[in-house]
Amino acid sequence: MADVSPPNSSTPPGDDKPIIPLEPLAPGEAPSPARKESILKLVDDKCPNCGAKMESDAIVCMACGYDMKANQVLTSRTGIDEVEPAPVAAERPEFVKPGGRPLVYAIAGVCVLCGAMVAAAMNAPKPDIGVRAALALLVLYHAILHTGTGVAAIWLAARYVEQRLTHLELAASRIFLALACFLLVASIRIPIEHPFLESLVRFPLAIGVYFLAIFALFRRNRQETLLFLLFHAGAAMFVELGVRLAVWLEAIVAVKPGS
Repeated sequence: MADVSPPNSSTPPGDDKPIIPLEPLAPGEAPSPARKESILKLVDDKCPNCGAKMESDAIVCMACGYDMKANQVLTSRTGIDEVEPAPVAAERPEFVKPGGRPLVYAIAGVCVLCGAMVAAAMNAPKPDIGVRAALALLVLYHAILHTGTGVAAIWLAARYVEQRLTHLELAASRIFLALACFLLVASIRIPIEHPFLESLVRFPLAIGVYFLAIFALFRRNRQETLLFLLFHAGAAMFVELGVRLAVWLEAIVAVKPGS
């Protein structure tokens, strides 16, 4: 019987399983028993961006920040957090619309007021110089006093309609001019024999002139103009009530007991 030699094989004796290399072999290189490893041992992955080692279940490379799922490099920002500003509310409109110069309105008001003072002095109930001067000064006093109450009234009206109150000098000069027109009409005597009827015609006419002057100078609608007039009338009556009360109290104190 011929001697048969075993076939030439790269498999080492006593090991029937082939060697499965876990790393690529060079061209012409045969697998070596020293390179045989367990198939259960996983080799760390490499970052496709920088080549750094990554865990098999890692998603982001800790070396360069490459995101495996997003397929992009994540960048970090340091510093103050950026917060979007809150939406700016619409700015409220101005109650006193600009237009004209306060000095011009003031000069016009002084001229009309001088006419009102002259009319009050000329129409005095007694032809006495002291009475005439007192009436003229009273017109001036009312003009200054109720210009202040008019500014307070326009502030109340602006707050009521939720608008901004700006251009105070312009508002005061316009009120002063309108009030001078009111005092001029109120100081003129209408030729009516009965004093009560004369006053009943004169004062509503003066109020109408004041309404038209405010309407033309401030260029507000009729409702807002009427609202301002109501506030002004209330403020004026409040001040006048205080003055009347002070005079009444002074008169009571001045009366001696038993006189």
